[in-house]
Amino acid sequence: MTNFKHRLQAAGYTGEIDQFYQEVNELFAAHFTNFQTDEQLKRHPREALRFCDMVRAHLNLPALTDDVILGAQENYRKNRKRLTETA
Repeated sequence: MTNFKHRLQAAGYTGEIDQFYQEVNELFAAHFTNFQTDEQLKRHPREALRFCDMVRAHLNLPALTDDVILGAQENYRKNRKRLTETA
C-alpha cells in the first residue's frame, strides 16, 4: 500500500486513490476558476487553505491534511491523461 493511500485511509477515506484525485479536481475546477493549476493555487496560501477546507467539508474528512489534498491536485495534473481515460 502506498503512503498516499495509507494517509487517505487514516483520514477516513474509503474510495480509490484515482476517485479521490477526481473529486478534488472537480471541486477545484468548479470553485477556483481564477486558477488554472494547482501550482498557481499554491502561490496563494489563503486560497489554498480555503480550498483544503472546502475539500475536507465536502468529503466529510476533517482529519485530511493540506499536503494530502494539494498533493492529490498535483498528482491529478501530472496524471490527467491516464485518469481521464479510466473515468
